[in-house]
Amino acid sequence: MVVAAVTFGLIGFAVSDPQTLFWDFRSAYYPAGAAVLHGASLSPFIHKGIWGFVNLPAMAWLFAPFAVVSAKIAALLFTFTGICALAIAYLLMVDLARLTSIGRAWLLLAMSVNGPLIYSLKLGNTSHIVLAMLAGGLWLLRRKLVLLAGVLLGIAALVKLPLLLFGAYFLLRRNYLAAMGFFGLILAAFVVSVGIFGWGLHVQWYEDDIRTFNSHALAAFNVQSLQSFLVRLREPAPPLADWQLYVPLPEARYLALSGTLALLAFFFWCNVIPRREQDPTRAIERQNYEYLAVIVLCLISSPLSWTHYYCWLLLPAAFVIGQATRGGKLPWISVAGLMLATPLVLLLHPGSDGLAAFYEKAIVSIWLLGGIVLFVTLSLATRTADRLR
Repeated sequence: MVVAAVTFGLIGFAVSDPQTLFWDFRSAYYPAGAAVLHGASLSPFIHKGIWGFVNLPAMAWLFAPFAVVSAKIAALLFTFTGICALAIAYLLMVDLARLTSIGRAWLLLAMSVNGPLIYSLKLGNTSHIVLAMLAGGLWLLRRKLVLLAGVLLGIAALVKLPLLLFGAYFLLRRNYLAAMGFFGLILAAFVVSVGIFGWGLHVQWYEDDIRTFNSHALAAFNVQSLQSFLVRLREPAPPLADWQLYVPLPEARYLALSGTLALLAFFFWCNVIPRREQDPTRAIERQNYEYLAVIVLCLISSPLSWTHYYCWLLLPAAFVIGQATRGGKLPWISVAGLMLATPLVLLLHPGSDGLAAFYEKAIVSIWLLGGIVLFVTLSLATRTADRLR
């Protein structure tokens, strides 16, 4: 199984997009780290939007150590850091899902063929590192270290903004200690960032990298959000390899908002308004499913979700594998959702016009569909305190 995992992983890495290795690291993280290291302004990199540095300005200091060496060596060091994070994520998921030896082998194989994970590694992004943080957050919550869990997830939210939804979740669950760690970390980071870089740069950061994507959408194939899916339904269809911003049509904006509210309402119904007859012995299982449902909700409700974010679904995949390999009923619907969110991230060019249209309108959004399916099964499992379907 290990040989198969390595083989599939190498093949996937070779054929997956992007064609330029470590694009995100070379165009965003490394230049931002070099800028703060040498006292240059971050403004030009923040102004580039998705082509530049989109994190809180102070986060650039995390990449400053890599800027001490050349970009090529730094990319290799960053990749090694990411692989170490994946090893930690693997060990945490094995423990959380109580995987047997067979389950551990299947999880390793699932990670090696996971398209979004391979895509994140090849881009030189941080999504696969965040996977370890998400696994660590649940591990800490399990051990009642809720303040530390909040702090760790606050760091994850600073790296990937859709995870800010965890703060609302903690408040909704009245887990005030976790919320304190979460918002306290974010507030402290923001204060430090403003103190170092000034208020003006943060206004620019908000305008260029946050507000823009609340009012605009991308149609590119590697964006898996409701807004982007609806933009791709336009006629004529926008190019899938075009990363320009589109103003959604009023109908699309209404549908995206309605869809997001429906997802939030469904989560509230399943997780916050539980059935009266709940088995207290299954509290840990409910906590697991609820936490996993929040992760998926972060993905499918965000106005901007890159495909590499979907590597976070490896965490629920571990629980699906655990249920299947411990003699339980195979959760076919959950497996289907995971399979839909697993393919390699690769822009295809179908020959016939009919197939090309179907690909542009539907197939290219397959990761989003998989996320929605998995969200439904996780939420229902929480409400019924039952196994995954």
